[in-house]
Amino acid sequence: IISNMKLISRCTYALITICLALFPSTALAATSDQRMNIEQAPMYDKFAETVLCASTGSSAAGTAIFSGSTNQQIAFNYLKSQGFSPQQSAGIVGNLIAESGVNPKRVQSTESPSGDRDTITIDGLTGYGIAQWTYKDRQEGLLKLSRDRGMSIQGDLPLQLDYLMQEFNSSSYIAFQREVKAATSLAAASSIFMIKFENPANQTIAAQNERASLGQKVLDLYGDSASSPPSTPAVPGEATPAPVQSNPDTTAPVTSCVEEGASNPGGTSPSQSSFVGFPLQTTKARMTALNGGQFKNGVMDVSGHPYAAHDIMADTGTPVMALLPGKVVGVSSDKCGGRLLSIYDESQGVTIAYLHLTPSDSPAAQGAALGATIASGQTIGFVGSGANGCGSAHLHIDANTTNRRIGCKRESCSAENKALFKAGSNKIGLAKGLYDSYMKLP
Repeated sequence: IISNMKLISRCTYALITICLALFPSTALAATSDQRMNIEQAPMYDKFAETVLCASTGSSAAGTAIFSGSTNQQIAFNYLKSQGFSPQQSAGIVGNLIAESGVNPKRVQSTESPSGDRDTITIDGLTGYGIAQWTYKDRQEGLLKLSRDRGMSIQGDLPLQLDYLMQEFNSSSYIAFQREVKAATSLAAASSIFMIKFENPANQTIAAQNERASLGQKVLDLYGDSASSPPSTPAVPGEATPAPVQSNPDTTAPVTSCVEEGASNPGGTSPSQSSFVGFPLQTTKARMTALNGGQFKNGVMDVSGHPYAAHDIMADTGTPVMALLPGKVVGVSSDKCGGRLLSIYDESQGVTIAYLHLTPSDSPAAQGAALGATIASGQTIGFVGSGANGCGSAHLHIDANTTNRRIGCKRESCSAENKALFKAGSNKIGLAKGLYDSYMKLP
């Protein structure tokens, strides 16, 4: 979160000045007219195919890790990535299990899953989500965070874990966070979280011991190999679920890996991963120089597209990395003669398309041949020339919630396809993720 825009503006100006000095002939930012002139025709992925459910396990923008095969494991790994020890993380997760089963859709005083809801009711009375947020101002904070991210739901696990840390880092809880991080045992961390954060009516020693016991089960399962799927349920009697869906948009279908009629007594939902890192191997200064104000206000501009898509100006030959893991479901030529590469991540139910790559490089040489399995961060090609980008060397990225690349063009795009692009972008937080990872470039 950027709190001092004037300081950022001065820093950005300084970076641009430095880059202009280093790259006097090429460091001019693309104009809005240049962006409007590219990609005027639709491209359809004729190589679309259905793929099997893939294992979850990736990272979100920045250092937040969302990996695991149960919600408890995802929460445990996330908290460790935020600086909590395994014992402290497990103590917190034990409390979340007691509160909600680590179910982001959990509504207080209802049966799960029949009473689960994607959206929160702001009433200051009814607990909601993994921490059962009840006070009105805390409920409103969760709603605000979801809206700031362009999401239509609040019952999303990564969103709620981020909100948990947002609260931890607030002035009201920063001292509490320090106290938890100073705890030398799981039981101590669990009790601090229970009494000073959750503050339930029953705070007896027996209740504290019960939550610490739940946390110990988490530590026993995930403490040594937190990135590996468990062979047993996290809590006795709980089925190990398929991965949790994150950020589903109600305007478009969402692919699920849950088998028909699968048991899910714990109320947990399928696992979610989000991308980490910037899709280009470059520097922040170079991106600032080439893209001007495109990276601004905590998001990335859609470059004049009438649908959710982004054009990132780049130098020809810049390596392009996969934002998400997945399977290559399309390799074709785009309308400018560059390569179009479509990669489908089943755990997300999202296809990301990369356009205007260099056409002369063999896809197989980059491990990006049709049907290949791609890892997050793997090099999948290189930015093409200006000709490959319809006049401007750049990388086009879009995401949609189907298992193939769908088509849209600037002058016309169907409402159905717009909804699919919007859903895909929102689901993985594409705009903010690109901005956040840009800010972390060297």
